Amino acid sequence: QGAAAAASGTAQLGATATRLADEVGQFSRTGCVAAPGVAGPPPQACGAVLKKIQADLTTMRTQLTAAAATRPTS
Repeated sequence: QGAAAAASGTAQLGATATRLADEVGQFSRTGCVAAPGVAGPPPQACGAVLKKIQADLTTMRTQLTAAAATRPTS
């Protein structure tokens, strides 16, 4: 049972990490990271992606906490 839960947690964490990487890439590709004085996209475009990044970071923190709690201590 512990191994199955760990495998499931690892898979969920991997899926979250993949989503997060995609979102950070989208943030960069959209032009949300620009040099000072360089016009970027409208704030709505960057804000929506930042919101997704924040949500997935919160999810990842929860998943890591759960994984640490189920990890065997031998």
